[in-house]
Amino acid sequence: MNAIIFCGTIGSGKTSVAKEVARLLNAPRVSFGDYLRRVAGERGLDTANREVLQDLGLEFIKDPRAFCAAVLSQASDWRLRTDLVIDGVRHAAALDALRQLLSSANVLFVYMEPPPDALEARRAERGDDPTALSHPVEQEITSLRELADVIVNEDEDPEKSAVEVVSRLSRDT
Repeated sequence: MNAIIFCGTIGSGKTSVAKEVARLLNAPRVSFGDYLRRVAGERGLDTANREVLQDLGLEFIKDPRAFCAAVLSQASDWRLRTDLVIDGVRHAAALDALRQLLSSANVLFVYMEPPPDALEARRAERGDDPTALSHPVEQEITSLRELADVIVNEDEDPEKSAVEVVSRLSRDT
């Protein structure tokens, strides 16, 4: 069983590539962002407001194991027998907790790092608020780069990047 964990800054392409990897592997995909949007909705908060989601992330990361277990529970039928794609890690504590929770899995940690011009263009196209990058929840992401098993320099083609990730997974298993 493989667990492929994606990390990257806002607009780095992590969700696009994670979805494509899940499709290629026919594996479930869970997402920290999807989990936080669900919780925000349950609390009557604005699910489209990035700062609301970032603040919730800071709240939940205080107990990283519980946070990660809740995110993993999004794949209710998954039980360490198939591959799993995990999207949106933003903290070393979350990565550590996932490694503990998935200790019997082959974990591949993928850091998404598109070229700066592609990243800026993507953020502008999506209308991302530049101030979101200065939120405390985003500050730890670049330090996770050094922990990555794979660094993907995706710029325009999530399918190509997904094939790169899957081929690396095949070499490591």
